[in-house]
Amino acid sequence: MYARSPLTRNPLGGLGIRSVSATLVCLAMCVGCEIYAGKLYWAGQAPGFAVELNCAAGVDSDTQRIAVYVGDSTGAPLPGVQVSLSQPALGAVKEYNTDVTGFARAAVTSGTWQVEAKLNGFYTGRLSLEIPMASSCTVTFRLELERQNVVTVAANGKAA
Repeated sequence: MYARSPLTRNPLGGLGIRSVSATLVCLAMCVGCEIYAGKLYWAGQAPGFAVELNCAAGVDSDTQRIAVYVGDSTGAPLPGVQVSLSQPALGAVKEYNTDVTGFARAAVTSGTWQVEAKLNGFYTGRLSLEIPMASSCTVTFRLELERQNVVTVAANGKAA
């Protein structure tokens, strides 16, 4: 009789690692997690940006609106941020830039939208949201500066 190494045991009764991983990722997404750069984080806790979402019922039953505010890590507005709104199911894509107050606004159809906020030198903020009929949603991104490696080269000597 021999003992199996702990590394060769299959504690999940024959379930493949890939199916378990896929199940865990799906479960995590349902309970408020997100994947950023291949790693799993609680929603809004991915490195590089924070995000808040507020939705409210609108007055007009045929119109859905979205406002995207983009600020830096302190909350100060970032003008000129490229904001992309896409609805993959319909192939719809809308591109805007934030104004001097840090806002970009759009009228959209109800459904699932992907929101992305991009500015050179900052991490990109991303959010997927469901916009119900006759509602207005405000997405607030706080982008952090990207960490950049700076190499300084100094030369001591005389020019020839």
